[in-house]
Amino acid sequence: MNSERAGHVSDAGVRLRHVEEVPEGELTGYAHIVVVPPAPELAHAPLLRLVTPRSSAIVSMHRVLGGPGAALTVAEPAREEITPRGRSAHQRILDYALPPGPADGPLLYRVAWDVSGIDPRMGQARAEVLLARVQLAVPADGGDRVLSQRMLRLEWYTPGPGQEIDRLSRLAADDTLPASLTDALANLIEADAKSVPACPYCSLRWEIDLLDVADRLWEEADRHGSTRITAVLLPWTPTTEHRDEHWPCSCPRGRPQVRYPQGTQHVPQRRPTPPLPSQDEVRQRLAAARARHRSRREAHVDPAR
Repeated sequence: MNSERAGHVSDAGVRLRHVEEVPEGELTGYAHIVVVPPAPELAHAPLLRLVTPRSSAIVSMHRVLGGPGAALTVAEPAREEITPRGRSAHQRILDYALPPGPADGPLLYRVAWDVSGIDPRMGQARAEVLLARVQLAVPADGGDRVLSQRMLRLEWYTPGPGQEIDRLSRLAADDTLPASLTDALANLIEADAKSVPACPYCSLRWEIDLLDVADRLWEEADRHGSTRITAVLLPWTPTTEHRDEHWPCSCPRGRPQVRYPQGTQHVPQRRPTPPLPSQDEVRQRLAAARARHRSRREAHVDPAR
């Protein structure tokens, strides 16, 4: 992730690690801004700039010491708060000075927002707001030069069954994602769509398989630094509620019985199969898979707090 280096002006830019869609009622939060500064060859020092409405929801800005890698590998990365130079007209312009001198790699900033008290519609389902235009700008005679710009937006939704999978499906349509990440997304979407066995034993195995597929998506999202995907995975859970069931299942407990004319019942002969793990063993595997899923969620709640 730290392979980017400060380089020519054309290489410089800003990227957002931010979840645009948040549950209704959520009025505070934060976003991460990754800045690739230009080489120190410009006449004026570049700035991280936030252009916001006059009723700004921006509460604070911190620089995460150690860069983007620290936010993913250190439980409590150090941060320092930075104060902007502000200008107001019909909008607010918040300028944050970048550290002086050549940069060893990308810089990471954490911006906190709070929309409470700005507009009563904020936090309601389907409401949208542009928090800020995030820019990498260079002061210049005759007008500042914007090297890169991203939009920091919010949209509220009503949580419900299947909502996370719908959102993951929209993310899977992003053709800029690495192939391995797209494949992991597709595998989870496909696995989540499967009906649940009515057999209590096989329903345990169904949940284990689904959690295993989710694990692979967590790993790919972490490997590629995709916080958009991990943020959607946070509330996802493989509950059996609101799902279709199917019968029979694949284990001996669910093999269909055939009624012969004599009135006797007979289980059709099948090739011998290895004995299945006991239900207690399967429950232990499921408990371990659930604990692994829970620990992943807890580790991603706030990687840079």
